[in-house]
Amino acid sequence: MKKYPLLILILISVAVMTALGLAGRAGKLLTGKASDVNIKVPAAVDTVYEVKLLASRYAEKDEGDDAKEEMLQMARQKQEKAAPAPREEKTETEPPKTPEASEEEPPRVYDTDSGEQAGSEEESPEKPSEEPSEESPEEPSEESPEESEEEEEGGTEAEEKDYGRWGNPAEPDFQTVGEDYFLDACFIGDSRTQGFGLYSGVETTVYAKQGLQLYRVFKDKVVPSPVGKLTIPEALSSGVQFQKIYLMFGLNEIGWGDNDMFCDEYYDLIDVIKAVQPDAVIYVQQIIHVSAAKDRDSSVFTNARIDARNEAIREMAANEHVYYLELNEVFSDENNCLPAGYASDGIHLSAKYMSVWKDYLLTHAILPKE
Repeated sequence: MKKYPLLILILISVAVMTALGLAGRAGKLLTGKASDVNIKVPAAVDTVYEVKLLASRYAEKDEGDDAKEEMLQMARQKQEKAAPAPREEKTETEPPKTPEASEEEPPRVYDTDSGEQAGSEEESPEKPSEEPSEESPEEPSEESPEESEEEEEGGTEAEEKDYGRWGNPAEPDFQTVGEDYFLDACFIGDSRTQGFGLYSGVETTVYAKQGLQLYRVFKDKVVPSPVGKLTIPEALSSGVQFQKIYLMFGLNEIGWGDNDMFCDEYYDLIDVIKAVQPDAVIYVQQIIHVSAAKDRDSSVFTNARIDARNEAIREMAANEHVYYLELNEVFSDENNCLPAGYASDGIHLSAKYMSVWKDYLLTHAILPKE
């Protein structure tokens, strides 16, 4: 000790600086802050170990199918405990028709961001129509007036269902809010969502990737974290809790599969989000139109196709009891196209028009009940 006083002093200084650095890093982890304001690192201290296990468990999986199935099982278990309203026109008796059901991965019909060539546009076989049965109507039962009154009262009670603190999506009570509404929000999607995070001026969290498609959400590592990049479902289940979640998918998949296949993937993602983010209000944003020039020149990206897919998304959102946002109210001209000049490539909004998107969201916000 006496022989090397300078060395001892240096060692003590290094130890103190290291401790301060670790303390600062722990503080960032606790608050979930990151240097990039558009990406919130999912790294709460008490869940880092669980996230690391989650990431390592799926690190060697080529496609992430097991990860998806495990998360869906967790979501179903939580939904059964919560006894939610049954989803309409979707049952668990048959596995969803997903691209992974075939031996070969389906062709990516077109990637709006990388400019890959459009693939096959073969129409999926039509499903047999469900014609009403021709059975004779049942004869009216002889019920007493008292029984009829009881049934009517029961029906009234069913209609007065409690939809929770975020209200009934079938009867949206949209409010106008300030930009601080987005501080605890998370925007999830592809490059259009990336652009919103970069150029809208909104301080929020964005989990998005260029060219991301719904059937890749459980596979593609998108969100940075202290244990490496995570898929979006992994990041959402890592400990950071949001109050609002905005989803937008569909343009990259506009020539892929059919509406049922696409919506099945959406159902799965929303089910997982409900399980791991139970306090959040979920918004599904419709696909924004493309320009008239893009609509005319492309055999894949047509506004007719977009409108058909949006109708399927609307129905899916209604079945899932989540809010559906009609962005094309402000992104369509008299010809039902994205106005000329809004996007240099006819698809991706220019930075100065991100304010149109932001203003729409600010006037279509749901506030929690007191």
